[in-house]
Amino acid sequence: SRVELVNLRVSASGIMPRHAMVESVAAGDQLAKPTTRRKVEFSRGQGPQDTPIYVRDTLLRGMSISGPAVVQQQDTTVLVSPGFVANVDRIGNLIIERQEVSDGR
Repeated sequence: SRVELVNLRVSASGIMPRHAMVESVAAGDQLAKPTTRRKVEFSRGQGPQDTPIYVRDTLLRGMSISGPAVVQQQDTTVLVSPGFVANVDRIGNLIIERQEVSDGR
């Protein structure tokens, strides 16, 4: 007699080797360079802003990008809103923080 599987679920567990965190290449005195620019609307009612577009793979450790900006990579897009800055850390993460505002004193 024949057997037909309609639904099959498999679960597995195991111990994986720990992933080594590799430091990314340092930018030195290189600045982040946008590949293009386009109009992007960050807030309703404020209209689109001319915004630099960066390719994620070209950003090196120590580089900073001030918003507004868009960082594109194969699997995601990161928006850096106006008033924020994205910094590339030692292992290549983008750390986005609100920019310090100087009051001129």
